[in-house]
Amino acid sequence: MTSLSTPAALFSLESLRRHWARRQGLGATGLSAAAVVETTGWVRSLGGADPYLGLLARSAALTREAVDAAIAAGEIAVSPAARGCMYLVSRGDRALALAVAERQSRLRSERELQKLGVPAEELDALGDAILAALTRAPLDTTALRTALPKGSVRNLGEAGKKAGVTSPLPAALRRLEFAGLIGRVPIGDRLDTERYLWGRLPEPLAAFSGDPVRALAERVLRWGSPVRVSDLATWSGFGKREVEAAIAGIDGQSERAIDGESEHAISLAVDVTDAPLDDPSDGYSLLPFEDALYALHGGARWLVPTEFRDRPVARWGMGGKAPLGETAHLGQRALVQGGAIVGLWDYDPDAREVVARTFSSQPTDPDGLRRAVAATGAFLRDQVGHGRSFALDTDDALRARTADLRGPS
Repeated sequence: MTSLSTPAALFSLESLRRHWARRQGLGATGLSAAAVVETTGWVRSLGGADPYLGLLARSAALTREAVDAAIAAGEIAVSPAARGCMYLVSRGDRALALAVAERQSRLRSERELQKLGVPAEELDALGDAILAALTRAPLDTTALRTALPKGSVRNLGEAGKKAGVTSPLPAALRRLEFAGLIGRVPIGDRLDTERYLWGRLPEPLAAFSGDPVRALAERVLRWGSPVRVSDLATWSGFGKREVEAAIAGIDGQSERAIDGESEHAISLAVDVTDAPLDDPSDGYSLLPFEDALYALHGGARWLVPTEFRDRPVARWGMGGKAPLGETAHLGQRALVQGGAIVGLWDYDPDAREVVARTFSSQPTDPDGLRRAVAATGAFLRDQVGHGRSFALDTDDALRARTADLRGPS
């Protein structure tokens, strides 16, 4: 590992932010949806408009129809992945995403099914029945249950009810999905939904070969290097020791420090040359919730200029507000310029426009900000049809968030 005491082992935060933005492809144009996901990383899918926004920030010319067509063609797919969360992944990473999700859920699932008295043989038989029922066309879970032979899905009684598992059907579906035999088909091939059909894949996915922890670490380093080990472990859902062991086996990586922060980060060799880090465009990017730019690095801390770290912001899923620099999950969408979080934004469902607010009273490029706000607003209004971020988001919540942005400092 490179010595952390040498000047060459230091990153300034400003350089890091710009470098991370470049790695994440912010401000790019002309890339396909599949190319964006392949080169800049998996996109969190929460049942709202945000997967589209994550892609749009990395390829300004993309349309919703082009993204939906990529879903229909299987170039990108919604899949369980890290921490069992749903992500938009590339065709080439689909098997890895499933391997990650299976490894992280297998032991818990096996214990749960054993406790409920569901043997593997029952799941095998139910799986065969599911595949037969899906031969003609994809089905949602309710229609699939109806299409299965009578008695093939048994009720697990009070024990199952207490465990939140009323039948073996979800477990059988997961097994088939992890085996690469079936997949989720978003209703209408649209990403702003959590309603899926189950469909047989045209060709079964080949099982992922190799260590999924190492493979995922390699990708994260490519998408967001340098990355602290603790942040990589948090994002991936794997233990810190597992991640450290995986990284140790990756060629061409070394350790560097973040200047003035006493924090170590792991970096690929491409980042530890003496060449200056490339700068992204100074244009504005309107990012979705849980965007990889900050999700891969433990939240907003490293992306926020020091003078704005104490600014109170809403925390997603926790209620109340906390200092921006201490917030792992922002409760509002981030406005980014040059890799730094310089403000917040959201969508007003009544005015049908984006409302953005910079932390500084004087944005460095007001005309550029107006253009970015107008373009994202038009995309949500004319192509997606709404600005809701996740499945349980509401227009009333959007009204509250935009009112907060319009309110006093």
